[in-house]
Amino acid sequence: MEIYVLPRVHERHPELDAEDVLTAFRSIMMDALRENGTWVAIGLDGHGRDVEMVYKQIADRVLIYHAMTPPTKKTLNEINSLHGDGRKQ
Repeated sequence: MEIYVLPRVHERHPELDAEDVLTAFRSIMMDALRENGTWVAIGLDGHGRDVEMVYKQIADRVLIYHAMTPPTKKTLNEINSLHGDGRKQ
């Protein structure tokens, strides 16, 4: 699987670098598919921080275009409402 993190993620959130986001993506704890085909997820980075991410997956390619830490309550609520209990399945 090819995973790409947009540079604007680090530009907007300098506390996260691409490796932090990739680590969080590889350790997703909660996720949900939105109606528009994008995913919203929360994973753990290498520093023990919860990272909120939004990404699009097409075939075996993933584009992460939003990431920040800590996750917002809005994102947690969105995952819970889209997925029921919010746990990854």
